[in-house]
Amino acid sequence: MPSWSIHLALANKISKKINIDKDLFFYGSLIPDVNNKTSISRFDAHFYGTQKWEQCPSENKIDIERFLKTYQNHLHNSLILGYYAHLLTDNYYNGIVYSKCWVKNEKKDVVGVKLNNNKVKMIKPNKKQIDKQKYKHLDFELYGKYILDNYDDIIIGDSEKIINNIKYLCPPFLNEELVRRRISYLNGKFKKTNKLTFKEKVFKYQYNLLTHDELNKIFDECCDYVIIKINELEVNNEKTN
Repeated sequence: MPSWSIHLALANKISKKINIDKDLFFYGSLIPDVNNKTSISRFDAHFYGTQKWEQCPSENKIDIERFLKTYQNHLHNSLILGYYAHLLTDNYYNGIVYSKCWVKNEKKDVVGVKLNNNKVKMIKPNKKQIDKQKYKHLDFELYGKYILDNYDDIIIGDSEKIINNIKYLCPPFLNEELVRRRISYLNGKFKKTNKLTFKEKVFKYQYNLLTHDELNKIFDECCDYVIIKINELEVNNEKTN
């Protein structure tokens, strides 16, 4: 799944193209990545279903339709739309990685990863999940640092507004303490620790699976995709009213 930096940068770009509350949308775009003290698991918060990816049968798809049904009465709310954007983004990025970067055998089991120099790195069966996540997350985290460097206006300012809107979550798995703690982290330590290192500035774009140009393309196309899906909600709402 994309890093928080990517989710926030996407939310920032989307918020400039559609009429939406930035504070609510920014915070909503990180909601599914709940912490350990939340009363819901990340699996459930992401609405993972039973359908598997054709390109990677061991991985579950996010059930977007179940999310839309659950929140059908609150899809006008910017916090919930940020939540929706996160799920769409995860599905979009995972679909690309699973089809482009995972190397499968005849049983469609993942046995290796294809690097951006076209070499294949075989992975050990007992460390399969760890290796897959490592390569994917390293690329996304590094790319996130580069794009976050270009977005100084990603700040969540109105915590009271967010607290007043978490009542729309179903089930209500967030509380005031969790919201305030995350906002404090995002506006403080998160930005400081997600800075490019000296080495990353000098030796640019040292990715494993994808190139910087490919990641830029995925980012821009995902942004357009999410905007289309959000606009479709408004069209469908007008048809039913």
